[in-house]
Amino acid sequence: MQDLTPYPAVKHLNFSHNPPNMLLFFDRGFSASAAAAIVPYPFHFFVCVRLRVSVANFFSLTFNLFLYTIHLPMLTNYLTVDVEDYFQVSAFENIVGPDKWDNYTPRVEKNTKRILDLFDNYNVKATFFILGWIAEKFPALVKEIDARGHEIGCHSYYHRLIYDLSPDEFREDTRKTKDLLEQLTGRKVLGYRAPSYTITKRSLWALDILEELGFAYDSSIFPIYHDRYGLPEAPRFKYKLPDYDLTEYPISTSLIMGRKIPVAGGGYFRLFPYWFSRMALKKINEKEGQPFIFYFHPWELDPEQPRMKKIKFLSRFRHYINLQRTADRLRNLLEDFSFGPIINNMQQGMQRQP
Repeated sequence: MQDLTPYPAVKHLNFSHNPPNMLLFFDRGFSASAAAAIVPYPFHFFVCVRLRVSVANFFSLTFNLFLYTIHLPMLTNYLTVDVEDYFQVSAFENIVGPDKWDNYTPRVEKNTKRILDLFDNYNVKATFFILGWIAEKFPALVKEIDARGHEIGCHSYYHRLIYDLSPDEFREDTRKTKDLLEQLTGRKVLGYRAPSYTITKRSLWALDILEELGFAYDSSIFPIYHDRYGLPEAPRFKYKLPDYDLTEYPISTSLIMGRKIPVAGGGYFRLFPYWFSRMALKKINEKEGQPFIFYFHPWELDPEQPRMKKIKFLSRFRHYINLQRTADRLRNLLEDFSFGPIINNMQQGMQRQP
């Protein structure tokens, strides 16, 4: 029987807040001991018995699982919130433009505070990409997000799709929002996320303006095919944008049967059953050894929000599916994975530079 020597053999390890969810992956060939090791502890006992693992190997495996539980940290993923209200989404823009927003009762303040309380309960920090319109209407909310230790990022002012704007319009929209957020918090805003991830081949010129305005990173490129957004050929994980002093944190996808499947949050998180999302996200952490980016919106935790009328079937489906399940799924996510804001990774990278 092949000997199990854990430290040299382990290729990658990750585990959740609950040690029984630990998984091990080995460089060497498959063995009975290794088979037992990839089963959630302490259920490896039954696999060891079934596969007739020796007593010595069983106790060695158990002891080393315990050591891993103590000494090896989880991979920290990026948790992000796009702060916009239910009537400001791109799917409704043809019936509710910015000139009509004042006709609707805002729900974003209450929903965002609910998220802040949830994050406090799990001792989690995140990056909040905030609309300038929201910041101007609710400055105290922006200050509270900052005071609770979260990162503030820019999500445009009016949530207009970038490729529908001219470069001058985009520059003014972004500058106005960045300045407002910095005035409210007294901190530089380093991160940007485009409305509906609309940095595509049609709008790559926006990267020049982001660099010009002093952003350090962007998190707008979604490496998939979609009717509104997507840059399918883009890298799947964090990378330095060629020819720019900008880092890109692309929206996460999982490789399943060779295809990139969007599993980063939002409507995809509501559409797929939680077991599938968890499996796909764990695959990114454990098999690829990479952190993933997760995103959602405050209105996704609000199943009682008013229903829009006269909207297309596809828009209705995307917006309202499984709203009543989002809160419970989000709690499960916070229990199963480790998270932090994007700025933490940026600061670590800056500290490593000579």
